[in-house]
Amino acid sequence: MSYIQQAVARSGPNDNFRFLASGSMSGYRHGHVTPCTYGGLVFAYSNTTLRPWKPNSSADRAAIICILDVFAGGKYSQSTNDAFAVAHVWITLGN
Repeated sequence: MSYIQQAVARSGPNDNFRFLASGSMSGYRHGHVTPCTYGGLVFAYSNTTLRPWKPNSSADRAAIICILDVFAGGKYSQSTNDAFAVAHVWITLGN
């Protein structure tokens, strides 16, 4: 079984853009960046279960879509939880 999971922005400068979820998470703590310090979807899976996680909405400076202002001169920087998840699942059948 194989999975691909994505977060899709529903508003802002990245509206309808898809961001791939990952199996790990990293944060940016060097200096002050805006509008957020970490974000994205993290997922894990087994043969029967897909488990996605999003940043805790009560956590300071965390969002599902988090594009720091240090990328592209801040042109598309965004911090939003206005997103939805998309999961694609492939199942390999026997011969």
